[in-house]
Amino acid sequence: MQVYLDHAATTKPYDEVIEIMGEVALSQYANPSSLHSLGLEAEKLLKKSRKTIADAIHAKPEQIIFTSGGTESDSTAIYSAFPRSKDARGRRFMHSDIEHPAVRVCGTQLLEEGADVLRIPVDSDGLVDLGFISTHVGNTDKLDLISVMHVNNEVSTVEPIGEIGKILSAYTNDRNTQPIFHVDAVQSFMKHKIDVTLPEWSRVDMISMSGHKIGGPRGIGALYVRDLSKIKPFMIGGGQERGYRSGTENLPAIVGFSKAVEIRARNLQSNYEHVTEIKKYFYEKLLQNLGYIVEPQNHTVSIPQSISLSTSQSASEAIEVRLNGPSLGEPYASPYLIDLSFIGVPGEILLHELESRNVYISTGSACSSNTKSKNNQVLKAIGVDLKGQDSAVRFSFAPDTTIGEIDYAVAQITEAVETLSVVLKFAGVNKR
Repeated sequence: MQVYLDHAATTKPYDEVIEIMGEVALSQYANPSSLHSLGLEAEKLLKKSRKTIADAIHAKPEQIIFTSGGTESDSTAIYSAFPRSKDARGRRFMHSDIEHPAVRVCGTQLLEEGADVLRIPVDSDGLVDLGFISTHVGNTDKLDLISVMHVNNEVSTVEPIGEIGKILSAYTNDRNTQPIFHVDAVQSFMKHKIDVTLPEWSRVDMISMSGHKIGGPRGIGALYVRDLSKIKPFMIGGGQERGYRSGTENLPAIVGFSKAVEIRARNLQSNYEHVTEIKKYFYEKLLQNLGYIVEPQNHTVSIPQSISLSTSQSASEAIEVRLNGPSLGEPYASPYLIDLSFIGVPGEILLHELESRNVYISTGSACSSNTKSKNNQVLKAIGVDLKGQDSAVRFSFAPDTTIGEIDYAVAQITEAVETLSVVLKFAGVNKR
């Protein structure tokens, strides 16, 4: 059996997605901007797909800009809304301390250009500090942009988007405008309910979305923009996407993306309920197999919740396992992923051991795996020590993940952890 538990990194495209992309590539190959009949047919498909994406979040079609994916959507949101170069000096940009690199690196670049970039701290569950936001919104008149992800891609935290919006609604900067509020929803789009007409989302100006996280193709994403007059074009050229994202549209990918959205939309709530049960079953089965009990700790910035071996086992046999992020029962914990640290077993070693057993997981964000830093920025931000960071692995689930797959995966994880902990302890590996 092969079990894929790395859906937060990417997902297998639906068969219907592959099928329709092939059909479009072969029969609707004309440029949507062309004035002949073939071009007009392609344009109709483009409009239909745009409406499907818009309907999924209760937006208007003209508020959707197609991009090459989540990273470009984030970059477009930030660089289209925030002053650049000399105009950036002294202007404030705020983002959470656990953002995806697509946002964090933009912040670093803006800082180098002279912007005032603030990272919003989080607690041990990964929740942003609303008091910090309120204080630092109120002590400047130069805040232009704030970016906070909806669901964290490593520790599953669902951020209080509505509460942040309330804080921003009471603020006006020196240009007599309210700061733009951007939300990276790459890990929540078509997994959690997003409705831009609801009060919780009414203050959100831009939302980043991606196709390959939901059974769609890679290389395609979208950016929702509530009011296009508030931003400047990021990619200029031929004027496609109403001038806000030039370049010939990738019609097969766009149609494939909309097909994936259509499929997910049919069962959004039942998918959520299924994955909730899958995560709960996985967690409890793993603890049962390893003989663990959950011992809730007071949540502090420096001490995440711990899981310990039951008292029936000797301390010398104990393998400390930590849950990184919110407990399963918390309303702000997404059911689609979970991050655990098996102390003493380096995450990368466990990953490859499980790979040899046909179980596929990750050690964190796939988009961060090529960076040179050995520290995990997200886990560090929620107070996980270096031992916890070194041994952290992420398991992420999908609507088609089955109980049988979880049974197999847990059996392999149990055996791998028990074997590696003994071998590595004997070899003196990972001592600090």
